[in-house]
Amino acid sequence: MAGMTEPSERVYVGGLPEGISEEKLKSIFSAYGTLTDLKNMAAKKACILVFGSMGEAKWVVENLDGNMPEGITTPVNVSFAYGGATWGKGGAGGATWGKG
Repeated sequence: MAGMTEPSERVYVGGLPEGISEEKLKSIFSAYGTLTDLKNMAAKKACILVFGSMGEAKWVVENLDGNMPEGITTPVNVSFAYGGATWGKGGAGGATWGKG
């Protein structure tokens, strides 16, 4: 079953193609709901998406985990992200993980 964290608007996506760009991620995942934020962790082949509603995030977790979103040729791992983390426009250097 996908995820072991509390449902929220924040979604973790792992198993992404190497070197995928933030623009490509926005293009792919905005088809599934309103993205309000995105953190690309390309070195880990992962990202965190923040959707406009918990309903959108829940749909993505339930329907994309173990599947291939349009534009990605390999299955991805999707779960709710650990809560409380925020980051600034400065990328990873502006991250405040575990806030709260």
